[in-house]
Amino acid sequence: MKIVFMNTLLEVRRKKMFLIIMIISLSLLALWTVGLGVARAAFDDTVIDTFSINFSEVAFLLITLGTSIFFLLCIINAVMMGANSLSSDVENGLLNGVLSRPISRTSYQLGRMMAFLTMSVFFATMLFGGKC
Repeated sequence: MKIVFMNTLLEVRRKKMFLIIMIISLSLLALWTVGLGVARAAFDDTVIDTFSINFSEVAFLLITLGTSIFFLLCIINAVMMGANSLSSDVENGLLNGVLSRPISRTSYQLGRMMAFLTMSVFFATMLFGGKC
């Protein structure tokens, strides 16, 4: 199971879609952080009496929106990692090499799922910074 786990982690790291989602996620995280800072600076300088909005309400909306987007990115990442995992192993011939060893199918699937879970936890920790 350890061999399958390590091979799956290497495979996920090599996929371009994973790197694209990571770059988009980090860009959105930076944009969200800048937006929150700009909103904070705007409310420190002036008081908006027209709509009677305070910074805590705006911050709550930005945090809720950012968290929702990050959860969506985590789900997309998990789906993209697992969607073609078995079929790509069959096409590349990796499955024949792995299953020719004394390893059960259950052990193979558990190794793959543990690797995907590890990558998903890493991705979520990167986005949320351990604040969930």
